[in-house]
Amino acid sequence: EKFDKFKLKSSLKMAVTRLQMQKNKKENAIKVQRREIAGLLQNGKYESARIKVETLIRDEYVIEAFELVTLFCELLSTRLQLLVETRSCPPDMKEGVHTLIWTAPRIENIPELLVIREQLARKY
Repeated sequence: EKFDKFKLKSSLKMAVTRLQMQKNKKENAIKVQRREIAGLLQNGKYESARIKVETLIRDEYVIEAFELVTLFCELLSTRLQLLVETRSCPPDMKEGVHTLIWTAPRIENIPELLVIREQLARKY
């Protein structure tokens, strides 16, 4: 198969939507976790609260990662025509392309990232 700009464009847009949904789920989970942590602290269960805080911090990092991947998807979607017209990856887009290729197998529940990775690999 060849590089398909239409497939890439639709996958980028769908990935943004799914990333937003995953981000919203994580944010809602964090709100619940904060309430649980407050309850544990009020009851003097400091060790349990500490473990939950570690999970909460990890989830906040995941949200930041989702935001970055979303930005790169939007960048590639906006500048797709430049990707199509050039033989090699434009220098100002390398970080976005590399990040999407690297994160695709690492982020669960977003199969569009694997399609994006596949299309970028065919292009470059």
